[in-house]
Amino acid sequence: MLRKLRQSLSKIAFLTSSRDFILSIFYPLFRWRHRIPDYTVYTLQESSQKVFQENISLSRYGDGELRWLLGVPVTHSFQKNDEILSKRLTEVFKSRDLSHFAVALPDLPNRGTSYKRAEKIAWRAFWVRYGMRLKPLIDSNYVYQNSSITRPYMPYEFNHRNLAAEVFDNLKYSWNNKTTLIIEGKYTRFGIGDDLLSNAKNVKRIICPDVDAFEAYKSIYDAAVETCQMFSLDKLIVLVALGPTATVLCYDLAKLGVQAVDIGHADIEYSWYQSEARKKVSIKGKYVNEAKEPFVGELDKKDEELYHRQIIRTI
Repeated sequence: MLRKLRQSLSKIAFLTSSRDFILSIFYPLFRWRHRIPDYTVYTLQESSQKVFQENISLSRYGDGELRWLLGVPVTHSFQKNDEILSKRLTEVFKSRDLSHFAVALPDLPNRGTSYKRAEKIAWRAFWVRYGMRLKPLIDSNYVYQNSSITRPYMPYEFNHRNLAAEVFDNLKYSWNNKTTLIIEGKYTRFGIGDDLLSNAKNVKRIICPDVDAFEAYKSIYDAAVETCQMFSLDKLIVLVALGPTATVLCYDLAKLGVQAVDIGHADIEYSWYQSEARKKVSIKGKYVNEAKEPFVGELDKKDEELYHRQIIRTI
């Protein structure tokens, strides 16, 4: 049964990649015909520097968040479509009312970018599919932060590795000697088993549902606010790894003066970077939805004990 399921998923992946390849061919034409939005993003270095130098909060939009915003079904996902989620994602995307909050988008897959071939094809196909629907929402006068600061390694050519190192160092500076509150899914275990958070003053965790977290948004928000009130805000950073729920939550916390960063897959990317992985592989004790085997093994006893000591709330 498991073998048949894997074969079926492989066929789906092949068909999807084939369709993406065909669609990607039309990207230059669509861009020339102005059917794809034109926008500007900061470089990875600039965005990662702003997070720690200017203490900005960040809500990131990748392909999933943009699909959820449009109400397009996101297949094989941990978050089902929700009308309220779509409205909130649209609200956050359009927001310009907070001086220390920014919206992030990925670089457009134009010629000269350092994306791997498969990544460039996927993004070109995405913009051919959804560019006209997203164009009215995108502000060509606004410079977006770069959403790939949490993915500076795997989507890019291997010679991009030195840049990834700089981005990870910048992210580390942002929580240096700060209380770091992680709001994450049940099996994310952000920063456990590596040294990504080793320079934080202390680490606290709120554990949320690993599936359809947005349905518990009020409980998650209330727990986050209550926890943030326990600490001095100038020595606190909140890192949220919770899919599209993170995109909304970081904005809502930023309105309260909390630095909140939609940190996404940064921990997984960091592990891949450290091991010089060339493909999206499993990581022991952590859920990696993009790996062939999403969950492999358990945390080492020492890491598991540390993880449980850091948990202060479970939703």
